[in-house]
Amino acid sequence: MAAGRWSERATPSLAGARLGVAGMGHIGRELARMAHAAFGTEILYWNRTARPELADLPYKAVDSLLDLFRSADVVSLNLAHEPGVNDGVVTTEHLEALGPSGYLVNCSRAELVDPVALRSALVEGTIAGASIDGYYTEPTPAPADDPHGLLAFAPTRLLVTPHSGFHSTQAMARMAEMAVENLLAVGRGEKPPYAVGG
Repeated sequence: MAAGRWSERATPSLAGARLGVAGMGHIGRELARMAHAAFGTEILYWNRTARPELADLPYKAVDSLLDLFRSADVVSLNLAHEPGVNDGVVTTEHLEALGPSGYLVNCSRAELVDPVALRSALVEGTIAGASIDGYYTEPTPAPADDPHGLLAFAPTRLLVTPHSGFHSTQAMARMAEMAVENLLAVGRGEKPPYAVGG
């Protein structure tokens, strides 16, 4: 629009789609709730640990991350990034399983996805597109200086956002409140309510 062009390209709808959520922590659960409530999206999920509290919800667990990519139209990564542990956990095999009409939405850290596999998938049309919240190098380089060659696909096949959704006045205040609530709970000998991974 800013460039004076109006795209009439048809895009897929979340209504009737299968959304695969990798990581059903606070963010993954909220994403699943909103997508299901707003669009009637079918929710499939995979989590590293069992989530028995989800058993009564209209979501279907799958056995592995690869199964999630095989079964979903869109996969959202909401996993905690553990450097040296789950770098490149999404591989060529996962992207091929997602298929040419599938989309990858990485709401976590870029490092979860093998950049060579992602570039190959975008070049070859293995997937329809992807988004990354954050990038492999920060600050994000100019497309000509991108060592991974991914930014050349932006914005039509790859959307890159700055991983700064918490930078609102309200979110920063709430983050400080949560830290104080954790400290007070520990001081009382209780489990902190906002423990990482909890």
